[in-house]
Amino acid sequence: MVNVFPKILVPTDFSENSEKALEYAVHLSENCGSSIVLLHVIQTLASYPLFVSGIVTEADLRREMEKEAEDRLKVMAQHKGNDKVKIEIRLRFGDPHEEILAGTREEQASLIVMGTHGRTGLSRALIGSVAERVVRRALFPVLTVPMNPGVVLPKKPAGRKIRAPRMPKIPKLSKLRIRRKKPSA
Repeated sequence: MVNVFPKILVPTDFSENSEKALEYAVHLSENCGSSIVLLHVIQTLASYPLFVSGIVTEADLRREMEKEAEDRLKVMAQHKGNDKVKIEIRLRFGDPHEEILAGTREEQASLIVMGTHGRTGLSRALIGSVAERVVRRALFPVLTVPMNPGVVLPKKPAGRKIRAPRMPKIPKLSKLRIRRKKPSA
């Protein structure tokens, strides 16, 4: 069997939604034999008020953010990973959607699995969501996982592969009857 997704990239902002996305990626990985790259992007430092005001230097802020993010990535990878799934961690700086796409290319990932949680009102109209931007610009498949997914991940039975459900049969066009109305006189 050919592994369609040898490497899966999972961007995280450490939210509950991105943890659900990692669970989906782990499930896919267990069934496909994929490896996972868990990625966190630290946004541009100029967007933080303490840096702009000059209270904290850029180097200090970057070092602190990098250490905290790396520690959280390690905990997340250890908590969600298992013997069958290899999870590597990566950290990038910049605009989240651009860095996710760049990270996917650099890691040669064949699938992005990410959480999506809706923003409403003016902020979404002006900014848009990271997931939406990734979906629009990605050149490879993106699986978005909603905050409350309708599909519960099944537990894998020991020694058996999980198969995708069969699609319903679609009737052939030749067997369909087309009824025409008779023109009224």
